[in-house]
Amino acid sequence: MTSSQNPVIAVEYRQPIVFALALHAAMTLLAILVLDGGTLARAFAGGSLGYWMGVGLILCRRPFCPSPSDRALIRYGLVPAFVASALVAELAMRG
Repeated sequence: MTSSQNPVIAVEYRQPIVFALALHAAMTLLAILVLDGGTLARAFAGGSLGYWMGVGLILCRRPFCPSPSDRALIRYGLVPAFVASALVAELAMRG
C-alpha cells in the first residue's frame, strides 16, 4: 500500500493559521483574566466560534488557491470578530 502525499489544503494557509492560533491563545488568556463575571469571556467565545466557522468556509471554498484577502482574513479576522461580539454582548446587556 502506498500513502498519498497530496496536501488537503494549500501550503500558503499554514502561516496565517499558525498566526491565528497564537493570537487566539493570547486573546483567550486575556479574555479569561478580565474580572467581569465572565461576560467578556462568553463574548469572546461567541466571536471565536463565528471566526473559526468562517475560516472553515474559506478553506472549503478555496482549498488550493487562497487569495491574499483569504490569507489576511484568516490572519487578522479574529480581532474584528471579537470586537463585534463584544459590542453585541454589551448591547444585549443594556436592552
